Amino acid sequence: MHLPLPEFLHEVDGEIRPVGHRVGLSQLLWFYREGYTAEMLFEQFPTLSMALIHKVLAFYWEHRTAVDAYLDGVQARVAA
Repeated sequence: MHLPLPEFLHEVDGEIRPVGHRVGLSQLLWFYREGYTAEMLFEQFPTLSMALIHKVLAFYWEHRTAVDAYLDGVQARVAA
């Protein structure tokens, strides 16, 4: 499944990341799916701006099925 990425996300070595950051989309959304709020994510990842966190979360909700499939794939690779 192809996931169209907005200008603030890119793929590096098979991992989707915010442009200019080493934090992976899978890391950020793992915490979010565990119940972290945007403010808690900002505390956890202080190199990300609050605006960027909100953009990432909006992207997640707009493309939830595709992003969840991507996250499942990441989880499967980690578990292997």
